[in-house]
Amino acid sequence: ANEKLKEQRRMNSTLATDVDRLSRRISALQVQNGKLVELVESEKKSSQQIVRELEDQHRQKVREVREKCLDEVSKVKKEGKEANRLAFGFDAAEADEEKNLRNQVSEWKAKADQLAIERLHNRKSLTELKDRHNE
Repeated sequence: ANEKLKEQRRMNSTLATDVDRLSRRISALQVQNGKLVELVESEKKSSQQIVRELEDQHRQKVREVREKCLDEVSKVKKEGKEANRLAFGFDAAEADEEKNLRNQVSEWKAKADQLAIERLHNRKSLTELKDRHNE
């Protein structure tokens, strides 16, 4: 019985040593786990910050591209208006030129008619002079 008691005490001591060692190992692992949790949380925050920065950069790029597109559209519209204005101005100038030419042609016709009438008068007068001369 004495021998059995010594054996049991030795086993108890070994078990206590194992429990103590396992307890320290568990504590060390809990500390390590805590550090890993902190590291994961830190990385998570860092990743979230990077994502926010990338989203901000993306929004800024989108704004810049949108502004550039709006500027280009505005520029094209302005150029279109200018082209229309120039075309209208050209059409108006062309119409004025055509009107001037018609007026000039009308004036020449009137002058030609006047000259024809004068020529008829001159012939008539010449005929009268010849007739008087012959008499």
